[in-house]
Amino acid sequence: MPDTLLIQPADLDAAQLELDGFEKGLRRLEDDLREARGKLAVVGGALAQERLQEGREALERLRDTAEELELEYAASRLLQATLKEAEAIHAAHLGSCLGTPVTERFMALTSGRYAQVSLDPALKTRAVVVGGEPLSPAALSVGTREQLATIVRLAVAAQLKSVVLLDDQLVQSDPTRLEWFRQALRTTVRDQQHQVLVFTCRTGDYLTQDELPKPTESQHESDEGRLLSTDLEKVIRRVDRP
Repeated sequence: MPDTLLIQPADLDAAQLELDGFEKGLRRLEDDLREARGKLAVVGGALAQERLQEGREALERLRDTAEELELEYAASRLLQATLKEAEAIHAAHLGSCLGTPVTERFMALTSGRYAQVSLDPALKTRAVVVGGEPLSPAALSVGTREQLATIVRLAVAAQLKSVVLLDDQLVQSDPTRLEWFRQALRTTVRDQQHQVLVFTCRTGDYLTQDELPKPTESQHESDEGRLLSTDLEKVIRRVDRP
């Protein structure tokens, strides 16, 4: 989906101001034309006829310009409405598509405690079903909400083949669920062919001892090149200013 609309509201406002300016100019020329006609009726002559003709031509040009601007303004409004409608449809479709994989993963994480996860078009959790009854996400524990949010982010990244960044998302998780996520992260990278970047000061939550850099290393590569761990303390040096 596009990040932004092609026609911005500010552009439409500017077009309206420009149209208003043309209309004011048109009215001034009409006033000048009436004035020229009045003078022609009194004075007559070739000069007055010439000015009258020039006024008529200028008036026609302004009318043509105003009509073109009105058409452009209407087309811009229609395009903006169409893009908004398309964006809403796309978001609703994406939310519907992700409902099933998110539910499956959440059920696997919680050993089937939750039967269904409902997502709205903005990909926010609308409700989870427990014992046949919908439950607001606010009723979940902090740790469970973080885990569900992480599952949704992974599902979106897998669908779009994009990178997902996790910054110690699972600090409220118990060892059993951390182990589930360790395997889930490796599975989605391998099967869905997208990247997951994890920033953490709790390396044991995500990596085994064999996957950590050795004391003499700043980086360690494993899992056939799909997992790269980096010790940022060995990579980033602090520079103190005098």
